Amino acid sequence: MCFINGLLFVTILIEKSLRKRKEMIVMSGMALADFILGSGAFLLGTYRVCVSVTGHENESATNWECARLPPIILINMGLQMTAVMNLVVSIDRLTSVKWPVKYQSFSAKYIKRLIAPVWLFFAASLSAMLLSSYINDPPATQTLMCLGGPFKLWYSRFQFLFIIAVEYVSVIIYIQVFVLYKKLLGNF
Repeated sequence: MCFINGLLFVTILIEKSLRKRKEMIVMSGMALADFILGSGAFLLGTYRVCVSVTGHENESATNWECARLPPIILINMGLQMTAVMNLVVSIDRLTSVKWPVKYQSFSAKYIKRLIAPVWLFFAASLSAMLLSSYINDPPATQTLMCLGGPFKLWYSRFQFLFIIAVEYVSVIIYIQVFVLYKKLLGNF
């Protein structure tokens, strides 16, 4: 599925007519987030199989060595990206249902402005994630399989609570979308 999302993202990126549509820009962001998460999971699985097959699964590794593995970075950023992109999609849907006439007049710049802070957040979160493993790292606390969380406890808690909070907000927004949509149709 991650490769299909990658193809969807590339298609929207290449095709100029798709880049001009608000919905396609939102879908490209969601497809990219899914592609990053899926690629990270695939690469981490491949890495662990290779480590296990070569017999190095019990060798020591520091948290920093595990944290800087591209699959670990991709999975952790992908988890946050999918949650935030779900929120962006729900905000976009709420806007389209609550103000349909105004929404039609919005250009693709509206979505780009909605997504730009998301990328700034990811840059800050990636920096915090890597710094949490690099600073005050104990010598060897993991194996090369990197099964435990390589990040400091505060970052792991932040990520867990952040993802849950963002998904709850997204659900609350979708409930509002449902109620507004039903009112517009006169079924509520």
